[in-house]
Amino acid sequence: MRHLLSGSTRRSIGKLFLLLMMTFALYLGLKVALEAAGNTVAASRPSESVVLTDTTWSDDFDDASGLSALENVQISAAGQLMLASDVLLGSAASVVISPAVEVQSWGRLYFMATVPPSTALAVDVLDATDAPLMHDVPSGGSLAGIDVSTYPALELRATLSSTAVGQTPRLDEWRVTWSPDYPNRVHLPIVGKSFGAPITLPLGAAIGFTGMSDVSHLGKSVRFPSVRKNDASWDSSFAIQNITAFATTLTLEFFRQDGTVAYTADGIPLRPYGTYIASLADFTSLADGSYALAATATETVVGMASTGHVSGTMAMAYNGISQGSQHLVVPSIYKDYSGLTSRLCIHNIMLGAAEVTVTFYTQSGLLYHSRRIDLPGNGIHCADLGRESSLPSPFVGIALVTSSADVAVTVEDVRSQGDLARSYVGFDLSAASRIIYIPRCRKQGGWRTHIQVTNVGSSATPVTVAFHAFDGSYTHIHTYLPGQTWGIPCPGYSWIEPPEPSPDLLGSAVVSATQSELIALVTDTSVTYGTDVFSYPGLSAPSSTIYLPNVGSGHGDWVSTLSVQNPNTMTNSILATFYSRAGDVLYELVDDLPPYGMGQYVVTQLPGLSASYEGSAVISATMPVAVLLSKQR
Repeated sequence: MRHLLSGSTRRSIGKLFLLLMMTFALYLGLKVALEAAGNTVAASRPSESVVLTDTTWSDDFDDASGLSALENVQISAAGQLMLASDVLLGSAASVVISPAVEVQSWGRLYFMATVPPSTALAVDVLDATDAPLMHDVPSGGSLAGIDVSTYPALELRATLSSTAVGQTPRLDEWRVTWSPDYPNRVHLPIVGKSFGAPITLPLGAAIGFTGMSDVSHLGKSVRFPSVRKNDASWDSSFAIQNITAFATTLTLEFFRQDGTVAYTADGIPLRPYGTYIASLADFTSLADGSYALAATATETVVGMASTGHVSGTMAMAYNGISQGSQHLVVPSIYKDYSGLTSRLCIHNIMLGAAEVTVTFYTQSGLLYHSRRIDLPGNGIHCADLGRESSLPSPFVGIALVTSSADVAVTVEDVRSQGDLARSYVGFDLSAASRIIYIPRCRKQGGWRTHIQVTNVGSSATPVTVAFHAFDGSYTHIHTYLPGQTWGIPCPGYSWIEPPEPSPDLLGSAVVSATQSELIALVTDTSVTYGTDVFSYPGLSAPSSTIYLPNVGSGHGDWVSTLSVQNPNTMTNSILATFYSRAGDVLYELVDDLPPYGMGQYVVTQLPGLSASYEGSAVISATMPVAVLLSKQR
């Protein structure tokens, strides 16, 4: 792997003021509230739907009250719809699904079923008179094509069949969603839209994180390689978002350095689209220390972890990891560099032992030192590079982590004297891309954006960066000559010289190269260079569905800003749906983004959300988008 970060044609960027810190601090004692009173599912009655919220109908077949007709089918003791004994064909129809609120559009059909090879199951959508509208709809299938004004009520019909007596498909649950015509739904037209006045709150902490997409490796577990409880004055919190229409339960496992389990919490309920937020301080039986955390669910989840300093002026966060890798890159590490030192944490996410090699390179890609680490199953290795005797002082460079088993890596960079901190996840080499999307580039409100692009391939390549203004127009296109690493400022701002007075700039960027082996780390920093900084990865895979596990002000007076980039040549319609922690839809925002344009919204100033709102969000779009959520206190 040595050739990945070396070569005579590559050059150092030299003066990278990589004050890339801070990412998302929820640590201010976010106490867990299961909100049991608000989460109760109303009991079903004949000819009525089973109401979860005002956006969903569901029946889990605890009894037959959610069904209007049954033919050759039965409900098992386990609450499953199945064929009756000794029959090969049967069907069942739901009660009429008639929302009690004004509906803007029908949403999706979801169902959970077990279908053995000798059996079949088909779910049809009917109107209120039993006339078919859609045949054999898959779980997750969109119902948006059904005109809600013509068909304000629907029914479902399940057809069960088998080729062998005694074999049957089993339907566990089915569900229909819709989008209410909320009085607080707003449409923000492009004309007259602005990015508002700079936030004037005292600088104290800032964080930023990208939304997670459905093209990522999503799964039913999320890993956090580094969480801390009262460890050297640092405390962690985490948020887990259920991104499905089905209720689930969470199991949490905190692992010690040797891979043994320090504490387990299981059976934690999580409603459809709900979010579970907790601080490690909430787990009183968990001893103080540093751990890795695994959160496992019965449905697909995403998550984020944050770590805050007891001073309240430093915080850092990163996205949870659903899959590990055997080849990871850390694009910037420090040892006593301008007071900055990195903490590298490697978590073996497999049950078996792993042989891990960490190779350090200079900024120009020259190999400097390599060391081996043996990690037990689920084990962790966290190293303060200030104690790495093999590295000179000061040192700034790159690290390559290779392993015999899948691992996850996080980096924490701290400069205590400057009240700076940030963390980010190591980059999977397989995710390197020829095109990288940067949701927000700004010289605005005292903030500046800087992009660090690293070529992790074996061949030199020129890199072109296209900067787009807020309305999508080009403001600057520049091609950087072949090299190993590039430090790229947003237009109108230089990292080498003091910024010149100029109008505020806000937009986005697209980084491209002839080789498909680029990664990018993006930094936002305040102009004081000693107060607030956060960083996040450039995105190689935009998506039409983006998940944000934690949005809002919470209990820490955070100001949340949502930035959405449209990296397409056509106008893109977006829908931002904001959920409570219980999974209820509180607010929806609709906007049309111009080609290559962006939308930016101060979340806690949206009229449909309270000033203390804390929950999650899902961004849906007609074409792929890239999303950044930043918080400032």
